[in-house]
Amino acid sequence: MLAWIRNSRTERALATLVDGMVTHSILSVCVSVDQKLQDGTRIGNLGRWNGNSFNPRFAPGRYFGFSYPSTEVLHGDTNIVSNQKYQSWVLQSTQDPDVKNHHEFDIADASFVSLLTSQFNPTQNNITIRTGWWTTCLEILPPKERAMGRH
Repeated sequence: MLAWIRNSRTERALATLVDGMVTHSILSVCVSVDQKLQDGTRIGNLGRWNGNSFNPRFAPGRYFGFSYPSTEVLHGDTNIVSNQKYQSWVLQSTQDPDVKNHHEFDIADASFVSLLTSQFNPTQNNITIRTGWWTTCLEILPPKERAMGRH
């Protein structure tokens, strides 16, 4: 039989038991990985990087024992659900400013948050994404050539 000995205050796994004997100590933190629409409804599936891919995908609300120190990479659903799509990861109740979907989380110690949520928000219609700006190149020329104006 395999079991974890947990510290109920920190939800940290302290050791692994096999047939009643401690086999080795583990430093880990128990983290729930979730994914929700704006109204709080759980949806879709998530992925955890296994070194080669984010498969197999898993349902939201699953608990993991993340060892520390380590880095975990998670991936939210990329589908549009109920006219909403992935917006950002939320750590406990704080939105992470890094909006990448495939996101790296550095688990430093037992104080790491106990809830990670892939947050969906409504899609926006008629948005134009501008990745640069038009130029005549005149403004980047040296002063002498710029003074000559356009040809």
